[in-house]
Amino acid sequence: MALTIDDILDKEFSLKDGGYDRDEVDQFLDEICDELTDLQQKIADLQSELGNAEAALTQAREESASAAEKAQQSAAEPEMPNLGSRLESMFRRAGMVADDTVKEAEEKADSIVKEAEEKASRILDDAMEEQETIRQSLNDLKNSANAYRQSFLEMLDKHRQALEDTAGVFEEKQEG
Repeated sequence: MALTIDDILDKEFSLKDGGYDRDEVDQFLDEICDELTDLQQKIADLQSELGNAEAALTQAREESASAAEKAQQSAAEPEMPNLGSRLESMFRRAGMVADDTVKEAEEKADSIVKEAEEKASRILDDAMEEQETIRQSLNDLKNSANAYRQSFLEMLDKHRQALEDTAGVFEEKQEG
């Protein structure tokens, strides 16, 4: 299933024991949505340009065919002997121009799509890297908390032992 902008906008994250900052996650997801919206618009624009170029090519071919047909008809007439060959030459040139235009539009569309995919990949890589950094920081905090807890428990044991050791001292003085 392809990920859509609505999927990103509607994504809910559960929070656990000091989880991610919901505002930061929402802000980042909004940035991704904005970027994807821009990319989708560029793709739609390029597809529209390609459609226009293809329509222009079809029209040019139809006009050229019509002109070629007229040229053939008029070529039979003695007063315009070179018109047919000139129209045929014009038809070839129009076809080449139309083909070049379509090719340029396709190359431009491919380039924009590739650039968008690379940018999306970089964004996702950065997000994954940031996620790993946050995960490592969380692990470091957990380890520090565990070490502090262990140290605190050891200190309490030492104080408890010291209190137990001194309990006998007070009892002897009271008897004597």
